[in-house]
Amino acid sequence: MKKITCTPPNAIVFAYDPTSKKADTPEYVAGNTVNSNEDCISIATQAEIDGEVTIFLSTDQNPPPELHRVFHGSLRLPGKRIVVGTAHLETLLELEVGRERVELGVWVDDAENPASIFILVDGCRE
Repeated sequence: MKKITCTPPNAIVFAYDPTSKKADTPEYVAGNTVNSNEDCISIATQAEIDGEVTIFLSTDQNPPPELHRVFHGSLRLPGKRIVVGTAHLETLLELEVGRERVELGVWVDDAENPASIFILVDGCRE
């Protein structure tokens, strides 16, 4: 499992394959913690002014029981890599996944202003 504590700019992070030429950000839907398309997932975070955000990226550990799932879906990763990054394209966490499509889930501590985000990539090795 990988982990980082940071203050993401613009209160958002993205999960995607950085090698994909087709990865467009998903359409924003007000009120959604997570928005997605086939190539990218956006996850809202608490604002920088409200403090740090801890993000976990795992293939083999379950999220803590106090977190609530807000997303389950698939993501296309043609380069067989997943990155969690900022709106400024800064890589925060990265994993080689060995497959071009993965199922993943997102859990958060607060659906409106998450300070803890757990991303579980199923069926991959870390």
